[in-house]
Amino acid sequence: MVVVALVVAVIGAALFVGFGGGSSDRPEAAGVTASPSPSSSPSVPAVPAVPAEVTPDQFCSAFLTFVDANSEFTSRLDAASGEDLVDVARSMFTLPTPIGMSPGARVSLDQLVAGTLPQVADTVPEVTIDAAPDPAYDAEPDQAAFDAYLQASCPA
Repeated sequence: MVVVALVVAVIGAALFVGFGGGSSDRPEAAGVTASPSPSSSPSVPAVPAVPAEVTPDQFCSAFLTFVDANSEFTSRLDAASGEDLVDVARSMFTLPTPIGMSPGARVSLDQLVAGTLPQVADTVPEVTIDAAPDPAYDAEPDQAAFDAYLQASCPA
C-alpha cells in the first residue's frame, strides 16, 4: 500500500514539474490543462461597444438600416419614426470609418446622414436632434468616392 502511494506521489510530482515547468502560477502547474482560448487570460480587454474596424459588409448593413429608417420616417412623419431615424443617424456618426473608405467619402457619408435630420426637426419638433458628425472627420467631401464605395460595398 505504501508503494502505491509512493508511486502516485512520484507520478504527480513528475507531472507537476514536467508540465508546469516549476511555475505554480500557470494552470498546467496545478495539473489542470488550460484551453488555448484567449478568454482564459485575465488580461483580455473588454469588447468595445463600437468596433475598431468596420468591414464593407458591416458598413452596408448599417447603411441599409439608415436607409430603412429614413424611408420609414418619410412615410410616417411621426415622432416615433423620427426618434428612430435620429438613433440610427447617431449610430452612423459613431461608426468608425469603414475599411477602404477614403476620408472624403466619409465626410460625404456624414453629410448625407446629417442632411436627413432637418426634416425631423421641421416635421416633429418634439424630437430632440442630438446627433451630429464627428468633427474629427475633417476632409473635403468627395461624393464620387462615396458613390464608388457604396456601389462596391452595397451593390443593388
